[in-house]
Amino acid sequence: MALISNNSARIRFGDALRLTTASLLATAGFAGAAFAQQTTQGELPDIVVTAEFREARVQDTPIAITALTGELLEERGIATVTELAAPNVNIAPGAGIFGPLAAVYIRGVGQYDSSFAYEPGVGVYVDDVYYGVLLGSDFELASLDRVEVLRGPQGTNSGRNSIGGSVKLYSQRPTGSNEGYLEASVGSFDRLDFRGSYDLSLVEDKLFLNVSGVSRRRDGHVSRVDFACANPSLAGTIPNTSTPGNCELGREGSEDVQALRATLRWIASDNVEINIRADKSETDNTGPGMTLYWADAPANTYGGVPYDSRFIPTNPYVSYATYYDPGTDWSLQSMNRVSAWGVSGDLSWRLGESLTLRSITAYREMESGFTFDQDMSPIMVSQSYNGNEYQQFTQELRLSGAAGDWLDWTVGGYYFDSEGKLLNRVKSGTVLNFNTNDPVTSTSQSAFVQAILHPAPDFNITGGVRYTEDEKTYAFSRLDPITGAPAIIVGSLTGTSGSFSGDRVDYRLAADYRFSENFMAYAQVATGYKGGGINPKPFIPDQVVPFDPETVTAYEIGFKSDLLDRTLRLNVAAFFNDYKDIILIDANGAQGFFLSAEPINAGDAEVKGVEVEAEWHPTSALTLTTSVGYLDFEYTRLSADALGSGIAFGDVPPLTPEWKASGSIAYEFDLGANGSLTPRLDVQYTSEVYSDPANHGTDALVGFPFFLIDEYTLTNARLTYDSEDGLWQASVGVSNLTDEVYYTNGFAFFFSGTGMNVIGRPREYEFTLRRKF
Repeated sequence: MALISNNSARIRFGDALRLTTASLLATAGFAGAAFAQQTTQGELPDIVVTAEFREARVQDTPIAITALTGELLEERGIATVTELAAPNVNIAPGAGIFGPLAAVYIRGVGQYDSSFAYEPGVGVYVDDVYYGVLLGSDFELASLDRVEVLRGPQGTNSGRNSIGGSVKLYSQRPTGSNEGYLEASVGSFDRLDFRGSYDLSLVEDKLFLNVSGVSRRRDGHVSRVDFACANPSLAGTIPNTSTPGNCELGREGSEDVQALRATLRWIASDNVEINIRADKSETDNTGPGMTLYWADAPANTYGGVPYDSRFIPTNPYVSYATYYDPGTDWSLQSMNRVSAWGVSGDLSWRLGESLTLRSITAYREMESGFTFDQDMSPIMVSQSYNGNEYQQFTQELRLSGAAGDWLDWTVGGYYFDSEGKLLNRVKSGTVLNFNTNDPVTSTSQSAFVQAILHPAPDFNITGGVRYTEDEKTYAFSRLDPITGAPAIIVGSLTGTSGSFSGDRVDYRLAADYRFSENFMAYAQVATGYKGGGINPKPFIPDQVVPFDPETVTAYEIGFKSDLLDRTLRLNVAAFFNDYKDIILIDANGAQGFFLSAEPINAGDAEVKGVEVEAEWHPTSALTLTTSVGYLDFEYTRLSADALGSGIAFGDVPPLTPEWKASGSIAYEFDLGANGSLTPRLDVQYTSEVYSDPANHGTDALVGFPFFLIDEYTLTNARLTYDSEDGLWQASVGVSNLTDEVYYTNGFAFFFSGTGMNVIGRPREYEFTLRRKF
């Protein structure tokens, strides 16, 4: 069995902790020796966000929010959404069957299934445009102004309901600076990256353009090996299909991403500004790096060999996947492909001294194709090709104003319309073999109002309400890929359809008081919901069943403070969520049929937690940060469907860690006319999670925690040189410094006898050179 035990995980964590502590002490020692060079205290920088429809400092915003500037993302080497970290925020790459995505969970609320029929539990926004599906959501974080991670329901603040929270990416706004940069990186696994951006003035003080691009390539960290070549004594008559002298067939986890983004900013007058944005991206990755830990379907054979534990590799960075069905001669490539483009227009029109109209109009298209070899062996247990077509149109209008010094208000409306199609082929065993052609449509429209009352100096009361109407339709087709007739077992679904409609009122009420210039406390109650729908993956007509929306009422208190002459920032939040009708996915046959991927309303839960974020600049050269999130999830009611699926009291939702923590230390050594040198160390810890809602539903059958993904600690180090004129920058980075073997996601299906985890990348090195101009 290739799983790593809890005890060994603790040993790895202890080793990593000792190494991290030693590194931190060493860096602090260097910093102490350098105090003679630099003893001036460093005042904390302010980050301006727009979480409440208006610009405000993070420290003035009564919401649990983590904000990272584009500069800080670059300093930490954070390149994609899945690399972001914040308290009680877990972002994992998709498991193979769900395709290329970012599975975002905040405070135990999220979604990991990429079907267009499901709404993300955490909304992802790019320049205030809501991205309506999970597929393709692991965006490149290049040339950004900032990232905002908002925790807790954002039903009244965001463009569409985000019950768990929001991740918002904001591009750099063109200024006409006529400046830019080019950057190149090389590293482990034949890594070769290029990034660049240029900001130019087209018409002085009127028309500006910013263009940025990314090209990112590196080989996969999991070697796809021919089983018969590597294990001739175990292969029976399974043929060797590899090249003589080389057992490797390919690489899993390879990345090939190209992206281009442009923003045209027109200041039409003193009162009117228009920003037009366009982007295009092509992702041509292989399947995610996954490792098999369970193989037990001996009825499936090939070459006289049964599907059993011999296919579990001793090296976790090896896969025996072939993407081939010898019974039907159906061969696939390993792929995780996404082709996407979009355009948006953002109009801001000041109608009066305290009255502004904002319109955000956007259109996006996306096509994707990804493959999944569920048995990860030359034996055919199950494999699939998943093709997806998707388009969406969104329109948001906001009218914001003020009444003297005592009231700020915003009213608005939002419209969302999407069409998707699931064009898949699924082959499982010798019986199931079918194509799908399932259209899914979704519309949502809402109206909202928010008011911030200032009844006394330093005291604010915020109230907001949003009304939403949702409609969704589904149609199903299951045809034999050879004959075109209705397929065996599932063919009766062809021609069936389903629909869902509903409405919802959400609200938010908050109060904050600034006790001093550097200390603000707040309390709030807010609601949110995730829409219901129809099971998008039925195998028989009886599984074309609805599921209801899930809802949350969240209570939160917190404070934000700048201490020690604004050199220490300490922000703390505590919350209690009343989480009802939780939507989870049953993969264990709760409806009485051995095949199931059915969404169920599992029950209710109470979710409690605490979040702490701190940043300290004891000198202008030294920066230390830390963040800790603790979450206590407890079911208070389980439905009959949940119990039938194996979910039990004491379980938690998938990808929901009890603890999430991070820390960093950086020191800038001033080299005078020779520039500066900055070493930094970043550490992240994630406690154990589960890949399935029924955390222990099959443990007794297999004899170990079947869905458990162990805790892990990641340590990254970076050394950056900046020239004295600021034009040149060179950096050397090491990711996963301790070479931790860790897993981030998983997919296990007991009834098919397979289980696998997404394995993180091993230690990697990189060198980056940047030139500004």
